[in-house]
Amino acid sequence: LLQNHAPLLSALGNGKIKILKDKAGSTVSYSIQGGFAEVLNNKVAVLVEGAVES
Repeated sequence: LLQNHAPLLSALGNGKIKILKDKAGSTVSYSIQGGFAEVLNNKVAVLVEGAVES
């Protein structure tokens, strides 16, 4: 996410997301079953129907 990104609300389909856990670059991946992603005030919120760590 770029700093000061424009606000955004987007539908998500089935697929995979990768989350950056810390500044050292550690990540975790999830297979998701659709949902929504919101970008607002330099933060991202993701709400999904279902998720399994992959």
